[in-house]
Amino acid sequence: YDNQTGMNILDYTIIETNNIYENNTAVYIASTIVLKNNLLYENHTGITFEASYEHQLEPAHDFGVGESKIINNTIYNISGWGIQGEIGSLTNYQTDHPEIRNNIVTGNTEGAINITHYDTYPVNPDYVLIKYNCIEGIEEDMIELGAGVISDTDDFYTVNANPQFVDPANDDYSLKWNSTTFSPCI
Repeated sequence: YDNQTGMNILDYTIIETNNIYENNTAVYIASTIVLKNNLLYENHTGITFEASYEHQLEPAHDFGVGESKIINNTIYNISGWGIQGEIGSLTNYQTDHPEIRNNIVTGNTEGAINITHYDTYPVNPDYVLIKYNCIEGIEEDMIELGAGVISDTDDFYTVNANPQFVDPANDDYSLKWNSTTFSPCI
């Protein structure tokens, strides 16, 4: 809460079941990670990552999004992009294959997902998997893929609807599920 970066992830880890809010950047990814079942809300930027680059640590390895999995997160009321990043590689060492699946991305000012491509080594098979997300917004602001970004599916299977939170004004972001109303994101 209330930091420059809520989580700055530099090495492989699993981050799950957290509330990350009111930061400049909620989560910065600099390594292959699993980010699941988290609530990110009222941050300037939701999730951000950059193309892979080699960092001289012992043992030496690349930093970058790699094969990160961003799964089952709620990304709400972000003043920038919900998820933004750059795939590709500044070295010939690592390729990027992030997976963005089953997330609720809504109420964000800039849009839902914005992925660009850095192509120093365009021979690397970098791609992104974006599937089964619930994104409320204008079609053209939902998912923006820059030149050179390859998606491994022609259909994102995205639901464009209000997720029907129970009571977001009182920080209850669970989904409505009763006999009269239920969330289209279920």
